[in-house]
Amino acid sequence: MELAKKYDLLKLTVQLEFSNRKDEVESQKEFAALCQMAVEKFLGEAGPEYVVDKFFDKKTQTGALIFDAEHLNHIWAALTLQGSYLDSRISIQMKKIESVQQMFQEL
Repeated sequence: MELAKKYDLLKLTVQLEFSNRKDEVESQKEFAALCQMAVEKFLGEAGPEYVVDKFFDKKTQTGALIFDAEHLNHIWAALTLQGSYLDSRISIQMKKIESVQQMFQEL
């Protein structure tokens, strides 16, 4: 089964891992800033549109972005290439990809 059709929305859940365990993202707002920095750095200001999910789990350092399915490769590449944040090495790991329409159908 195809994950998403060309015009579907996807929700990409990622987990942040810092080289220095003392470093972490403190809030959804800071997570959104990290995502914006990565997308603009690698794709420019005209990069694909996305929305950062309002829920960010500080304990697990997990957050999500929602965007058109056709932009998955671009968004994921920008996040993956973001190797540092606030003078700390960072790894951004993909945890889950879901079709947003699929999520609503399950409710």
